[in-house]
Amino acid sequence: MNHIIKIRIITLILLGLFPFHLIAQGLISGTGTYIVPSGNIYISISNGGFTNNGNFNAASGTVGFSGTSSLATSKISGTGTTSFYDLLMNKSADGLKLERSIAVSHLLDLQAGDSLFLNGHNIDLGTTGSINGEVESRRITGLTGGYIQVTRVLNIPVAANPGNIGIAITSLSNLGTTTIKRGHQQQGGKSVYRYFDITPANNSTLAATLLFYYFQAELASVNEGNLAYFQSTNAGSTWSNLGENGIDPFGNFVTLTGVNNLSRLTLSDFSQPLYVSLLYFKARVMSTGNQLYWASATELNNEYYEIQRSFNGIDFTGIGLVATPGNSVAEKSYQYLDGDVHPGISFYRLRIADRSGKSQFSGIAMVNRNEDAKELIKTWPNPASGILNISVPVQKTNNYLISITDLAGNNIMLFNKYLSAGQNEFSVDISKLSKGTYQLSIPGLKTPAIKVMKLQ
Repeated sequence: MNHIIKIRIITLILLGLFPFHLIAQGLISGTGTYIVPSGNIYISISNGGFTNNGNFNAASGTVGFSGTSSLATSKISGTGTTSFYDLLMNKSADGLKLERSIAVSHLLDLQAGDSLFLNGHNIDLGTTGSINGEVESRRITGLTGGYIQVTRVLNIPVAANPGNIGIAITSLSNLGTTTIKRGHQQQGGKSVYRYFDITPANNSTLAATLLFYYFQAELASVNEGNLAYFQSTNAGSTWSNLGENGIDPFGNFVTLTGVNNLSRLTLSDFSQPLYVSLLYFKARVMSTGNQLYWASATELNNEYYEIQRSFNGIDFTGIGLVATPGNSVAEKSYQYLDGDVHPGISFYRLRIADRSGKSQFSGIAMVNRNEDAKELIKTWPNPASGILNISVPVQKTNNYLISITDLAGNNIMLFNKYLSAGQNEFSVDISKLSKGTYQLSIPGLKTPAIKVMKLQ
């Protein structure tokens, strides 16, 4: 007999004088019902679901799901507002499905079983909730929609991963109250099955470092070695390729530095744009000025690019125009030199205008012309398919070893280059390298290696 505990038009008060186990194949709270745990209450639901059509007060108790029942039975549903303190999935087989949005104020604990399926609904961890026990075979997912959300105050965060949601943020700025949503729908039909919407109170000049975590099952068909950040400021309508500063296939995370504003972020193959017109937009310091360079994947009725500059990262002014052919289905590269340079930090962005009068903005690129700036290696274009241009300042005139290695540290190309004190530019042909990600370094300089992406 399938025993289901039904509670209708009554008040059930569970006193927490000691841990209490309510073991049932289903718990249904009817309209007008109050379920009010008090203290250390543990409600264990075996091979059943939790349906709340009334009122549920979680207090400091735990609602746990166990057994082997399918998602048709093992689910959370109902019309009432359902907020848990601790929600535990501890099944020996199969998982748990949402049929309504819920909140978890303390711990969402995935101890055993399959995954927790959002099924188009949301989980709000609020300002105190956290995820525990999420692993490759047992995770939160929602390919049909829904998200899990957390809110925290992030002031000068250091590798802060709010609620263990899966993205770590470091910044010397105060982001203030920050809301992060994690969803699992593929973006643009080409990304991994994970994205983040990040909304901080302060969202400018962050110079943030991000670690975007993922599971192998979320990679879709994306080559792990080609992962790069893509950003959208309009909820996924258009995307900008931000590249990456490190891929860790063992820790399953991708690093990106120098991020000045946050919005929607996902990962995809750097050579496969997410329906973007702009592949990348970057800036570098030159002796003659600040060099801007960018590339588009496709152009439809484009009229021109307006280059805009700011000294505070907020107020931008147009400084020049670059015309476009209007329509193109092939990658096109552009450059603009800002010769009217100023000491310190300058911010740049593109306003992309079409013939109908509409426009959109690129992400922000930043340069620092401080005299005490560290020696930095710059490359362009990156990704590249043939000629890779390299720019580097050195303090001493000398012969320097140039090293290109694979991600395992194996030498792929080694050659000497005579560099003069000051800014140097030279090129190297990487057309014979296999498609993938490499590291470029100059061992004689106190500067970190940088990633170089080789296209086909």
